[in-house]
Amino acid sequence: STGKHYAMKIQTKKVLLECFSDDPCRVDGEKQAFASCQHPFIVNLDYAFQNDTLAIMVLGLASAGDLQKALLEAPEERLGEDRVQFYAAELVLALAHLHQMGLMYRDLKPNNVLVNDDGHVQLVDLGGVVDEDG
Repeated sequence: STGKHYAMKIQTKKVLLECFSDDPCRVDGEKQAFASCQHPFIVNLDYAFQNDTLAIMVLGLASAGDLQKALLEAPEERLGEDRVQFYAAELVLALAHLHQMGLMYRDLKPNNVLVNDDGHVQLVDLGGVVDEDG
């Protein structure tokens, strides 16, 4: 009804609990990281809810794909220097924001950098984000 489109990340609670069996306090870490770090170069969490078996995050949609797709579609699988500098600057700002919050982003790779239709990038997949103290 609003005309806004979203992406949904759906995870089974059973798998989440298995992944974080060594530290159950981190089960909702990704949701907490998304909720706490509103930044133009980090995907926004709009809603989060759960049922008996699933944990669901409703995230902002970046409809132009990811950086991996951009690389594969580029001539000789290389991006131009200006474009790389632009993306790098936005990523540095996103990472600096996380670090100012005391969080470390540990999974930087082309698949985790989404490209928006307006040409800007956003970090996604905050599942590997950890507090700098531990």
